Amino acid sequence: MKKRNIHYIGIAGVAILLLTIMGIQSYRTATVSFYGIAQTNALYLNYNYPVRVTEVHVTPGEFVAKGTPLLSLEIIPTKHQLFTNQYEVDELKVRQSLMQQQRTHELNTTKIQKKLEIQTVNQKIQNLQAELTTKKKIASQLQTVSVSDSTFLPLETQIQQLKSQKSLLQERFASLEAALFDLQTSGSKPLEYQIDKLNAEINFENSEENKLVVLTAPKDGVVNDIYYRPNMSVPTFETLVELLEPTPSTIKGFVHESDLVTLQTGDQIDITSAYDSERTYQGKVVGLGSRIVEIPERLRKNPKINSFGREVHIRIDVPDNTLVQEEKVFLSHVPSTDTDNSETLAIK
Repeated sequence: MKKRNIHYIGIAGVAILLLTIMGIQSYRTATVSFYGIAQTNALYLNYNYPVRVTEVHVTPGEFVAKGTPLLSLEIIPTKHQLFTNQYEVDELKVRQSLMQQQRTHELNTTKIQKKLEIQTVNQKIQNLQAELTTKKKIASQLQTVSVSDSTFLPLETQIQQLKSQKSLLQERFASLEAALFDLQTSGSKPLEYQIDKLNAEINFENSEENKLVVLTAPKDGVVNDIYYRPNMSVPTFETLVELLEPTPSTIKGFVHESDLVTLQTGDQIDITSAYDSERTYQGKVVGLGSRIVEIPERLRKNPKINSFGREVHIRIDVPDNTLVQEEKVFLSHVPSTDTDNSETLAIK
């Protein structure tokens, strides 16, 4: 009797294990379904100068090919900028003149100082040489006393030291004069470069005044919006036209938090229009949000019930799809499996 009970218990255990494995396998192969929104990359076109719109060549919603004229513009350089540049030029010229005067003064002062110091040394040499000449003359006239040459050695040594000092002074002042001359001729070069640059900007601004330009489409696309109308002035780098890609290239969806473990980057996704089941495309998961967020009301199964999940970013593999910007789509992913049986999870 006990053996029969053990046999039944063993059969029941195996059955439970098989049912558990089948349940896990069924969960792993379940289709993950959720909603998303088709999105199109936008280009915001501007101009790097203040302009006035003179003519609009397109209308919102119009498809344009690359190079199509969008707006005619008139460049309007600001008088304030022209005045500021001219003021800076005048200020730099004054600085340059003062710098030149200062360098000239330093050079002249150095030359005067050199002359005075050399004259002082020369006078000392002349005095010592006169003294030496006198003493030698007196010595030569003595009849009873013999004077040796070493008697005059101290004076001769002093004269030689002064001559060496004179040579050093000449070398030092020559080097100092050369440095000051270089500063006088090239020290104001940076200021000259700034003055030339500002003058070039002034000339450019004057030449650009009232110049007409045409803003063209940098690539194929659809005009989504035109922010300025004829006779309106536009500041520098202010958006003039918003241009969308011809068709959506990405999908932004939200997968319920209970299905996170079944979705990975690189997974293939079936994309179907929420309003036309015939429009179905393939895509691939290229990114997953870093946190759990509230799913937008439009993308919930029941808009009245708050639900939470993770953002999913999907690249559409079909560039010539017929989806439109912000169109709602149905997204589904079936994990790879060796069996053909799968179960569709309800949209949370």
